[in-house]
Amino acid sequence: MRAGLLRWLWRGYIAAAVMFVFAPVLSLLIFSFQASRVQSFPITAFTMDWYRNAWENPEVRTGLQNSIVVGVIAGLAAAILGFLSAHLLARGKLRYGNLYVALVSLPAFVPLLLSGIALLMYYQRIRLAGSLWAIIAAHSCFCSPFAMAVIRGPYERLNIDIEHAARNLGAGGFRIMFQIVLPQLWPAIAAGMLISFLLSWDEFILAWFVGGFQRTLPVVIYGMMGASFNPSLNAVGVVSIAISGLMLGAVFLLEGLATRRARTT
Repeated sequence: MRAGLLRWLWRGYIAAAVMFVFAPVLSLLIFSFQASRVQSFPITAFTMDWYRNAWENPEVRTGLQNSIVVGVIAGLAAAILGFLSAHLLARGKLRYGNLYVALVSLPAFVPLLLSGIALLMYYQRIRLAGSLWAIIAAHSCFCSPFAMAVIRGPYERLNIDIEHAARNLGAGGFRIMFQIVLPQLWPAIAAGMLISFLLSWDEFILAWFVGGFQRTLPVVIYGMMGASFNPSLNAVGVVSIAISGLMLGAVFLLEGLATRRARTT
């Protein structure tokens, strides 16, 4: 009886926590269809005009385009860097592997505010500040530790005996990599790229510091919030959260596939 009560209390607590977290998202979704400019209940009419206004806003479209370009390139670069680090840790037999992990993980642990200021000062010296490439470089460094963490586990679980057998039969390192390792590890690499894209998609501080007039979608949203309230912000927020949710779901699916493939080898 007591155990059952505790179980129901725990479930109620989890349900309340989930509702607390997702209540703002639900309100954002509801108010994005409200016809009135004033957000209040009861809602008397619904409309899709705010989504249309958001799409027709040139700043939003430019920010969306910049976020996609930055996310794709930074995600690809971070996945490559993460794969190289994972390969070194899984197959390199490093003597001080933990120290290497700590060093390459520093971009993820340094506060973004400090990173943004430091990168801005450095980019100004090399005349890179105020460009999309500045944001791409900053996001690539920031996201690469997360990509490494996603790729490293499945890589270490791969059956190394297959690689040894291929090497004994005369296969070179590149052939082993492209015909044995990568075909087994591609779900983890894709998951690392998607998680990097997701982090870049939602990142604001680095993009705001080093981007200058090249603004990503989070920077555009922040700028719109500083002016008078625009109901189309609700529509932009809903679309942004939906894209983040889809990316996160794809990451979980790919990570599960990578784990299953590693176990069956």
